[in-house]
Amino acid sequence: MNPASTSARALFVGSHPGQELMVFGWLMESKPDVFILTDGSGAKDRPRIDSSRQVLEAAGIVPGSLFGGHTDRALYGHLVGHNGSFFVDLAEMVANHILGRGIQLVVAPAADGFNPVQDALRLVVDAACRLVTQHGVRNLENRGVHLQARPEEGMSDRLSRVVILDEETLARKVGLARSFQGLESAAENLLGTFGPEAYRVEVLRRVTRPLMVPCVEPDYEKHGAERVAAGLYPTVIRYADHLAPVNWALRSHLEGPSYSVSRAA
Repeated sequence: MNPASTSARALFVGSHPGQELMVFGWLMESKPDVFILTDGSGAKDRPRIDSSRQVLEAAGIVPGSLFGGHTDRALYGHLVGHNGSFFVDLAEMVANHILGRGIQLVVAPAADGFNPVQDALRLVVDAACRLVTQHGVRNLENRGVHLQARPEEGMSDRLSRVVILDEETLARKVGLARSFQGLESAAENLLGTFGPEAYRVEVLRRVTRPLMVPCVEPDYEKHGAERVAAGLYPTVIRYADHLAPVNWALRSHLEGPSYSVSRAA
């Protein structure tokens, strides 16, 4: 595998199972701590977290303390119910982990307007990083993985960290993608469009605008309307009604009384 590796202690935070697979080469190199927020059960209540466990096992990583502990329906409920305290508490938990473990690099999916929980998690991670810097840490890197972008997009950005997989690692990653519960068809579609090269390049982009997520007609509003029409969910998640309050709660917390942190690992 090719550069962009780092000896810094790292943390990956994903909103859903399968996101960690998209940085499998980096997982192999950096051996980060890994958090995954939901179990991937979706509207049909079929958890996919065991497939993520297999990905981490293949990379030689033990899952972190936050690993599929919430259902998708529960996260949906927190968004619809305007439960800002849930996301504030989550940001504090991530910040505690960063400080307690001496994390220097945090990687999480970028906000792309495709999934509201993913975008909410991006806000949480950005807030956690800001909390850590408020505590006096100055060497923390906050990076995003653009899951909806073309594989090579962002490679030319001098601020990006790029991992290029060798043939053996690429083959392992493709095999894991094809067998990942619930994502098999997505893997075949990606392979059909780009071939195995779709999985070769992993780009970790520096977050230059933290606490900013797509707010103008994000795709999840359209998809949400379709799911509500199909009877899968009762309410459409919308940025103005549900994501903006999360952003407000996190920003208010950052601007409130000074943050007290436990350094327990």
